Amino acid sequence: MLAGLLGALLALLLTLLAFFAAPALEGLAVLSMDRLGSRSVPIFVLMGLGLITAIEFPLVLFTIVRLTRSGAPARTINWLHFAYTFLPAVYGALGAIITGQRWWLWMMLALVPLRFVSSAVFLRFAELRPRSPANAQQSPVAEPTPASTPAPSRASKALHRIRGFILDMDGVLYRGNTVREGAIEFITYLNRAGIPYVCVTNNASRTQAMYQAKLDALGIPIDASRVIGSARATAEWLAGRVARGARVLVVGEAGLREELVGAGFTLVEGPPADFVVVGIDTTITYEKLKQAALAIRQNAQFIGTNPDTTFPSEEGLVPGNGATLAFLEAATGVKPTIVGKPGAAMMDVAVAHLGLPRDVVAMIGDRLETDILGAQNAGLISILLHGGVASSADMAASSIRADHVFYDLGDLLEHYERER
Repeated sequence: MLAGLLGALLALLLTLLAFFAAPALEGLAVLSMDRLGSRSVPIFVLMGLGLITAIEFPLVLFTIVRLTRSGAPARTINWLHFAYTFLPAVYGALGAIITGQRWWLWMMLALVPLRFVSSAVFLRFAELRPRSPANAQQSPVAEPTPASTPAPSRASKALHRIRGFILDMDGVLYRGNTVREGAIEFITYLNRAGIPYVCVTNNASRTQAMYQAKLDALGIPIDASRVIGSARATAEWLAGRVARGARVLVVGEAGLREELVGAGFTLVEGPPADFVVVGIDTTITYEKLKQAALAIRQNAQFIGTNPDTTFPSEEGLVPGNGATLAFLEAATGVKPTIVGKPGAAMMDVAVAHLGLPRDVVAMIGDRLETDILGAQNAGLISILLHGGVASSADMAASSIRADHVFYDLGDLLEHYERER
């Protein structure tokens, strides 16, 4: 809006300069009534300029609105907004100089406040996206989990400091097969602005290729190379700690199995096993659980890809991998080692991909106990979105506090772009 106001002020200045300089510029009035001896030609010229103005008015405004909603760089929008409010004075000066009709200056100047008011209405994100709840702008700064880490100052967690993002996927970018409001605009903005980001997900059912197919189908412009799922993180974490060929009993789907095979592990269907790796499995059976429990009781190391007890779908919250882990823990008395959020392994991998200091990286999620706690454990800025798993009641009851809370990615983009 400041760019538009600057354009309006300069438009007033140009109009005044043209008005007082008109007598000295009479020689440039080649289409004046005095030279042509007719009113029709200058009037026809001014009508032409008026037609151009009338056509350009909605087209430029529409372009600014579209660029704003698609997440175009702020600099581009600012320059276009400046031109939008300044152009009437250019048309006014041009018409007055070549026709000698100084009244035309004031007619064009009258369009400047009209344009500024129209931009004030249409360019505010509040008019283009759902507003966040009144209490969802900011939440108190969370204390970091590690006791050895001093609490960062409020200023160190301001949005304008963020130089890279780690985004959860399920519940943040989409729910089931429905894209969340503002997701495409936010990712488009990051891509155009060259801001580093990666996507992390505790879902262990898909490989990168599977995620690429899903993202393409939903129209979200993210390359699969940016996606770090808990299946991939688990395979890489294990590969860095044990020899190739170790026996792994898997409770999970094709994505997890493919990642483990690709990392050089040997999959088995029952004990003996060196590891039992448990990820989300929508076809789980008692037989699978029985074999996993037997292997754990025979000293196989118990690994969980993620602890999410529920999973957001279009139908609502459905049982997640944490429910399976709870079953096996109850059956064996052994607690699993968690690789995914809020564990440090996945966050460490994500931060390494970004190549940025932790204090300028933000984690965006919809779960307090995994996304936000994981961000705090890793020393990252935490951003919680409504509309995923965490409800207002959950936030009020939990001791975990995000640094920032927004309605969706569109709401976050509004604030981030404004502060940046």
